Amino acid sequence: MIASGRLYILLTLGVVLFFLMYINPMFQQVGFVYDAVLLLALALDFATTQSAKQLGATRAVADRLSIGRQNEVLIEVFNQGAAELEMRVRDDHPEEFESEVKEFDFKLKGNSRASLNYNLLPRNRGAYHFADINLRYQSRLGLFWRELKVKAGRDVKVYSDLVALKELSVKLSKSSELGDLRMRRRGHGTDFASLREYVSGDDVRNVDWKATARRDRPVVRVYEVEQEQCLMV
Repeated sequence: MIASGRLYILLTLGVVLFFLMYINPMFQQVGFVYDAVLLLALALDFATTQSAKQLGATRAVADRLSIGRQNEVLIEVFNQGAAELEMRVRDDHPEEFESEVKEFDFKLKGNSRASLNYNLLPRNRGAYHFADINLRYQSRLGLFWRELKVKAGRDVKVYSDLVALKELSVKLSKSSELGDLRMRRRGHGTDFASLREYVSGDDVRNVDWKATARRDRPVVRVYEVEQEQCLMV
């Protein structure tokens, strides 16, 4: 348990009452009665506050994160009790990651769940570890906070910008659908392309004599011209 600001104020008031007994001894009795009432309130608050066993949480994050890009993390908090709780949630993400949110502060109704989203920005490649999910909720009378650590350890790896690589792959796949990437040019080469009838000016060395004999007219071979190809990796 962690004392709340309200409890610190009430304890300070009790200390003031004992200081006042040096002015008037009557305040000593008032102080004892005040402390007894405060202890009773603490006991009642502890007894009526919902058990931590009725709370739970999960984390959803990709196994592979991208450098220099906002990577989304989803935290889900479950409340199986009937009471509405004042919640504070903090995720133990790797310290090397930049986060836009340090802690969530919200109210969670009974028999419900809350979805919490935040982003992490990695700067370097490597393997990293997520630790526990820390839940904290206020007691019924607001005199203290109860804590719960949900075991959610998980290892992730950080690579180059995978999202940008995927977007590039999509662009390349779409562009390749526009036509054949191989460019055919007639001329001297080594890759056979097709046969066609002989016309004046063709090199006689390209005459296909077998095809000429079958068709009973001159036929020449057409070759593809070798050329460099642009390769994107």
